[in-house]
Amino acid sequence: MKWWYLAMCAILLVLAPISAAVGTPAMKWKTIETLNYNWCAATVAYEFVLTVPVDYDSGGDFTRLQVMKDGKVVLEVNDDDGIAKYTQEIPDGPMREDSRRNLLASEHLLMLPSVQGKSKCPVLMMFGYSYASSPGSLHVISMNDKQVPFEILRLRNFSLVEIKDLDNDGVPEIVGKECLSQSFGPGILTYDPYSVYRFSANAGSPMKLDIVLSKKYNETNYYGWAGIKCREDISVVLHPPGGGKPAIMDAAKAQALVK
Repeated sequence: MKWWYLAMCAILLVLAPISAAVGTPAMKWKTIETLNYNWCAATVAYEFVLTVPVDYDSGGDFTRLQVMKDGKVVLEVNDDDGIAKYTQEIPDGPMREDSRRNLLASEHLLMLPSVQGKSKCPVLMMFGYSYASSPGSLHVISMNDKQVPFEILRLRNFSLVEIKDLDNDGVPEIVGKECLSQSFGPGILTYDPYSVYRFSANAGSPMKLDIVLSKKYNETNYYGWAGIKCREDISVVLHPPGGGKPAIMDAAKAQALVK
């Protein structure tokens, strides 16, 4: 193979990414909301900037959160499916009532004084736009001991139900559903259990799904327990033909019971 051919190929490989970068226009952003807050009683307030691409045509109000301090971005969180107002995404119940105590003057960012996890400061929460029968996302951001924010929980589909100390250790857990129930006949629902997430020992470490607490919570607050996963091959029969409490069973058997 000719030396000049090899040299030309090498030059093209170098120029290709440069050419692509030059030909790709920078994304343009539109600011939806900006607010300042002395998170963790900081001497310099943190700035929260909510933006969305100018040509965005999907659900939600914004897709990017930038947390800034001293004019520098210290954390950026993106959600291409869109973030919505928390009052729209939190279902009716205890959590909706708690959201009225928001420390931030925002309809999109939620920070409750009583929800800190293992941090010394309240965590920040954002809620994604829900589509059809699927709940939106959940983002939980915590401040570590050096006052640097980290995203400690990111769930693509999660409907927040409550934040409560379930095991009496002084630290609350986050409770919700990753799926919304669907009906497959009179009094027959898909199996969609609650999931319980606990804070890790360190303020900036990821939260963890707790199977033991999830099982206990479902046995007390749901129709029973058939594992942590949402399933369509298992159904909840709300009114069994013989009477009694709602029963969890194979979907085909459930369909046969109500025919």
